[in-house]
Amino acid sequence: MSRTRTVNTRDELENLVDEYVEKGYKVKSSSGEKAVVKERNVGSWVIHLILLIFTIGFGNLVYLLYSWATADTVEINLK
Repeated sequence: MSRTRTVNTRDELENLVDEYVEKGYKVKSSSGEKAVVKERNVGSWVIHLILLIFTIGFGNLVYLLYSWATADTVEINLK
């Protein structure tokens, strides 16, 4: 999932990036007028355990890649 947020000042941009980092997001890129943050998501540990038992680890890899690909991405732009 990807979404865009717009802020009015550079301070708001920095504060919003800090809020996302505190929530567990990782800064993918940052410039003077734009920042992109992505959620760190490895999926549910319960599902990983079940997949480990039934697929000997192959399902875990697929599920991990799916979790990374569908993790929330937020682009924050300066107006």
